[in-house]
Amino acid sequence: MLQSKFYKEGLFSIQDVSSMLVNDALAPEDGDVILDACSAPGGKGLHALEKVRDGHVDLSDIHDHKIPLIEEQAGRLGLSNYEAFQGDATQKDYPRQYDRIIVDAPCSGLGVIRRKPEIRYERKAEDIDSLVALQLAILSNIKNYLKPGGILVY
Repeated sequence: MLQSKFYKEGLFSIQDVSSMLVNDALAPEDGDVILDACSAPGGKGLHALEKVRDGHVDLSDIHDHKIPLIEEQAGRLGLSNYEAFQGDATQKDYPRQYDRIIVDAPCSGLGVIRRKPEIRYERKAEDIDSLVALQLAILSNIKNYLKPGGILVY
C-alpha cells in the first residue's frame, strides 16, 4: 500500500478507524487553530488540517527525532498551514491559545490487546501508575492553552 502511486501522491493516508474518529469528536471548523500534542507521526493533526480551510495546526511531540516524520507526512499530503516542533506537553509553553486540542497521551496500549495480546504480559501495575501521573501532568498543562468554549479531545 505504501508503494502505491496514489499514496505517494498524497491522495490518501492510512489510519485506524479509532484515529480517524478523533476528528469527528474534535469537530474542527474552518479557520480553527488546532494543537495536536503528543503528535508524532502526526496523523490525527494532519487529518484535522485537511478538514479546515484557512486553519492552522501546531503539531508537537516530546521526541525531536520524530518531527521529521510529521513534516514528511505533511509534505506528502501537500499541506503547508502547520508548524511541527519539539515540546514536552507536561511543561511546554505553547505559542498561542487554541480552538481545538488533540491529546493522544502516552498510554498502556491495553486498548489494542486484541491485536497485541503480548501487552498483557508486558505491563505492570507501576507502569499504569506512572502513565496516570504523566497523563494528568499533560492535561494540567494543556488545559491552559484551550480557548474558552474550545474542544479538547483526550
